[in-house]
Amino acid sequence: MFVAEPELGLSFALTRVLRLVLSGGYRFAVAQPWSGPSDRILSGLTGTLGLRLGKF
Repeated sequence: MFVAEPELGLSFALTRVLRLVLSGGYRFAVAQPWSGPSDRILSGLTGTLGLRLGKF
């Protein structure tokens, strides 16, 4: 199986110790013939929403 997931992300400072992270991309998957899901099911758009806590 081969998987590549290019992604573009943005980070916004909400406070001095809290950041909002937004990212999106596309997952490319190539799987050998097997009994699991096909390439088309494994590939597709991806998105992430997160919070980072720390001293930046």
